[in-house]
Amino acid sequence: IYFWKAPTVAGTQLADLTVDGSTIADFGASKTSYSVELSFGTTTVPTVAATTADTNASAVVTAATSIPGTTTIAITAADGVTTSTVSIAFSINSTPTTAAPTPAWESDDVISVYSDAYTTNIASNLNPGWGQGTAMAEIEIAGNNNMEYANLDYQGLEYPETDVSAMGYLHLDYFTIDATALEFFLVTNGVDETDENAYDIAASESFATGQWVSLDIPLTFNSDAGQDLSKAFQFKTEGNGTVYLDNLYFFNSGEAGVGSVKAEALTVAPNPTSGLINVAGDVYNVSGQRVLTNSNDLSGLPSGIYFIKVIANGNVSTTKIIKE
Repeated sequence: IYFWKAPTVAGTQLADLTVDGSTIADFGASKTSYSVELSFGTTTVPTVAATTADTNASAVVTAATSIPGTTTIAITAADGVTTSTVSIAFSINSTPTTAAPTPAWESDDVISVYSDAYTTNIASNLNPGWGQGTAMAEIEIAGNNNMEYANLDYQGLEYPETDVSAMGYLHLDYFTIDATALEFFLVTNGVDETDENAYDIAASESFATGQWVSLDIPLTFNSDAGQDLSKAFQFKTEGNGTVYLDNLYFFNSGEAGVGSVKAEALTVAPNPTSGLINVAGDVYNVSGQRVLTNSNDLSGLPSGIYFIKVIANGNVSTTKIIKE
């Protein structure tokens, strides 16, 4: 003998929501949307599990198809009619976990503006107030200082007026996972803002996302545009997304030496070459990184400018060579 009534539908609330086995941060029984930032490099969609507050309710998880992406949980109450949806938006942390490549050039061949690889840097203001909307911060990545430009529109960097006319290239390392526009300016005194010469990184063949990219901009790009390289004093970056920069420096092209080794006369033929040459030696790219050891075959290298260092009879010779 007992009294009874029809059971009350407990509804569509969750008792627990886990991501890869751990309860999601800021879990709330009535909360319907979450945002989870995953570590850079994550490619696997996390496993999501949902536990309903009412054991008679059901929850169906539909995983995101990729990262970034959104996983949804469709909850149906015990009455089979009442429903609700919870979503988890997964994004990827834009900060790289590895540092930019270490420069190989000797300090005697470099005017360093910003780089932990060199003891002397001439940058005087990493975040001048130019009215930009960019959120600039200096952060440490794998023990190395970097500049972070978040929500980039434009950002400046200042240094004392410096004569870089004896240098051959301007080097920088950049990293981004979401920039679709990216331009870099070497600014010299005496040039009107409307005449500044932008190097379009995003339009270059080497542009890539999700990895550090080393870029060497020939200074002829600026001098041919009428800029006085004896009056360099600013950098400017324009674009979008979040961009990380490191190792901004001017360096000699290597025609006078790789590192601190000076060149003797040497004839390399054929030059340009598509593969074999008449001498064997260590081959370096324009960033000073050795790409071949004691070789006379460049056929496996991408097209571009290289330097071959040959040691013969006690003499050291370094010569520029073009790989077709």
